[in-house]
Amino acid sequence: MILVRAENIKSNTWLASLSRGDYGIGMTFVHLAIAFLLAAINYFFLGRLGNGSIWVGYFVIAIMVFYGIYVANIGMGFWRLARKLSEVKTFLLRFLAAVCVMVGISAIFNGLALVFTLLAA
Repeated sequence: MILVRAENIKSNTWLASLSRGDYGIGMTFVHLAIAFLLAAINYFFLGRLGNGSIWVGYFVIAIMVFYGIYVANIGMGFWRLARKLSEVKTFLLRFLAAVCVMVGISAIFNGLALVFTLLAA
């Protein structure tokens, strides 16, 4: 499963556990730091996309789509973890969760746009 929509779905994959919030707030923030690292790698490889290397293009697309799925699951995990906190922390964590989900969905669509760009070239 790419995205876990309900908490009662008990999949044993690490991505589903991340989406359910099973790792806790601290470990989910570690995953967010890893996602920032993936975004930096993607940003640096995106400049090499115009060099004519198809393999670099495929690599950038793969990172971008994986990054989108990963960040969306991080956001869903933050959203589910926010229930256990005080009101101010809940608001801030839910805001961060919403931003993560929007960035993840945007990255998936950007990856699809790159696929169509490479197919048209």
